[in-house]
Amino acid sequence: MMDARSARSAEIARVSHHIERAMDHAARRDVARLPRVARIVRELLLAELARYRAAGRFPQNRDFAEHTPYFVDASGTRCAMAHLLELGGQAALVERVARARNNTRIRELVDEPGLLAWLDAAGISVAEAAAIQPGYCSDVTDCVCGGDFSYVDYPVPARGVLEGVVQASGAARIERTYGDALGVAIGAEVTLAETYPAGTRVLAPIDAAPGAMRLGSIALDAGGLYACRSQGVSSAPGLDADQFAQAVLATDCAAALRALDPAWQERQGCGGEPDPDPSPDDSGGCSTGADLEAASIGVLLALVTAIVHRRRAA
Repeated sequence: MMDARSARSAEIARVSHHIERAMDHAARRDVARLPRVARIVRELLLAELARYRAAGRFPQNRDFAEHTPYFVDASGTRCAMAHLLELGGQAALVERVARARNNTRIRELVDEPGLLAWLDAAGISVAEAAAIQPGYCSDVTDCVCGGDFSYVDYPVPARGVLEGVVQASGAARIERTYGDALGVAIGAEVTLAETYPAGTRVLAPIDAAPGAMRLGSIALDAGGLYACRSQGVSSAPGLDADQFAQAVLATDCAAALRALDPAWQERQGCGGEPDPDPSPDDSGGCSTGADLEAASIGVLLALVTAIVHRRRAA
C-alpha cells in the first residue's frame, strides 16, 4: 500500500493530468461563433486554469473512503471550477455551493442561480465545465494502464519492462526483461522512483534507456502477483509478471487486460452518474445579443480586477 505522502502525490498527479486533458479538449473547440468579449474572457479563464494546474494545490478528501468531489475543502482550497468562478465575480455562488452542496458534481449544479448565465458569458459550455472536474467514475484497468482514476508513474504503452529485485542500496538488479530492454543487461542495476524493502521483486516499464533516470515501478507480492491494491482497487484480478508486461507493452493496455479476464471490464466509483463527455461543439447556455455582451464584460472586469490585485499583492 502507498503511504499517505505517496497517495497524495498520486492524487495531485491524477488531478493535474485530468485538468490537462480538459484543457486539451477546450483548445479544440471551435469558438468562432462566440462574441468577441466572450472569447477574450474564455482565453483568460483557460490561462488561469493552466496557472491553477501548475500550482498543484487541489482540494483534499478527508471525509470519504471513496473518491469524492469537493467544491471547497476544509482548508479553503477551491476546486478548479470554484477557482474560476470566484475570479470571475461569483464568490457568492462559490460560498453558497460550498455551504449547501459541497460534494456535488458540476453537472448537478446547473440549477444554481446564475451559473448557466455565467458559463455562457464566459464562453464555457456545461460539458467543458463538467470535464474540468476530475473523474470519479473509472475503469478498473486504470490501476495498471493509468487514467482519470489512477495515476501510474511509468510509460504506457511501454517499449520494454524490466524485472528485478531490490538490493540493500535501494536499486533494482535486473533479472529478466520483456519487450525491448533498450540496452539494459541482465545483472545491471537501475534506480527506482519508489522505495521498497530489500528483496522486493519489482517491474519497471520503460520507453527510453534508463541511464540515471529514476524509474516508476510496481512491486509484486510474495506470490509474485500485482493486485492493484496500492491504487485502492480491490476488484482487479492479480497479474503475474508476464501478464503485467503483456498489458503495458500493448498498444491498447486496457483491451489487453480485458482479454485476460472479464473482471477488467468493471467500472467503479460511478455512483450511477456517467463521466462528463466534453464535446467541442457544445454551445453552452442560451443568452444572446446585448445581454450576453454585458454579462461577458462584467466577467471580464471581475477577472481583470482579480488579476491586477494578485499581481500587486505579489
